[in-house]
Amino acid sequence: MSAHVRAPGVFDGRSVLVTGSTSGVGRALAVALAGQGAHLVVHGRDPERLAEVARAVGGLPVMADLSTPDGPTRLVDQTLDALAEAGRPPVSLLVNNAAVQRKYRLADLPAAKAADLAASEVAVDLTAPIQLAMLSLPSLREAARQSGTPSVVVNVTSGLALAPKTTAAVYGAAKAGLRTFTKALRYQMEDEARTGGPPVHVVDAMLPLVATPMTAGRDMRLAMISPDDAAAAILEGLARGQREIAVGQIRLLRRLHRWAPGLAERRLRDG
Repeated sequence: MSAHVRAPGVFDGRSVLVTGSTSGVGRALAVALAGQGAHLVVHGRDPERLAEVARAVGGLPVMADLSTPDGPTRLVDQTLDALAEAGRPPVSLLVNNAAVQRKYRLADLPAAKAADLAASEVAVDLTAPIQLAMLSLPSLREAARQSGTPSVVVNVTSGLALAPKTTAAVYGAAKAGLRTFTKALRYQMEDEARTGGPPVHVVDAMLPLVATPMTAGRDMRLAMISPDDAAAAILEGLARGQREIAVGQIRLLRRLHRWAPGLAERRLRDG
């Protein structure tokens, strides 16, 4: 029996895939969405944690390693199979939340190690979300046709896509790339909808510092928010139909970056 309290809302009856849903913002999103009546597919790499969150939200667990070349394909195939077997509708909301951020200076590492670390970060933070969006489009389109309601792709990005952090060079670059991809995919889906295609909305959810295992133990200059608060802000933005959701201090950072980019970069550089 799931532990969430159900209060059906705009996500009621939707099949939702949340990547990286065993901890942090991903778990908070899964719990909140289940509480609004969504059918969850939860994803992770640790079988015990994955089984636990699946029980908590009444969801279908799917295990895949997004750092591997076939990880995204395995995740989408297993998701579609699990939903079909459970008699649930196609995925109509994809949340690309899974990410890794490693704190290191490239110049301080042996070249081969630095290259391996960079490749794994790019695979999870940029390549996988792009592939998952592309591979999920048939399901998203079909769900929109069946329901008459737009399907949604949410790519979770970061304030570091605007202004980088010294020790998160690859993470910041990947999130900046994901932000650009999100906007371009939005243009494509808008063009498709204008010519009669099923509507698929594409959303950039830009997060500030969130208190998760990824940020644990760091001496940050900026205040963190909780995963629950981050998840609530994302879902509120989706309910409002926003295409860009600036969570917490990101609203201020975007204004600061527009009018005083040097100051914004100094704020984040050594955070």
